[in-house]
Amino acid sequence: MLNIDGENPVINENNKRKYKPSNYIVDSLEEKKSYLRGAFLICGSVNDPKTSRYHLEFIIENKIVAYFVNNLLNSLNFNSKVLKREKHYMVYLKA
Repeated sequence: MLNIDGENPVINENNKRKYKPSNYIVDSLEEKKSYLRGAFLICGSVNDPKTSRYHLEFIIENKIVAYFVNNLLNSLNFNSKVLKREKHYMVYLKA
């Protein structure tokens, strides 16, 4: 169920309230980079380049936030994709 609460939609998934980030927090290039740095610290990882090519991923539970991060990456000319896993979404890119 999607309710509009101001600018931030409230999503009820399994009786949990989740919020979509507002676009105003990523208006400038520096804000976009800062948001992505914070998201990486919370839910990101990079594989060991000695074992294979570079692979960066974000593991995110909320579909709307996953696509928000994906759109931010793509706005910075990264070719990121979103995959649905069992209980979460993976936003990833490969080099």
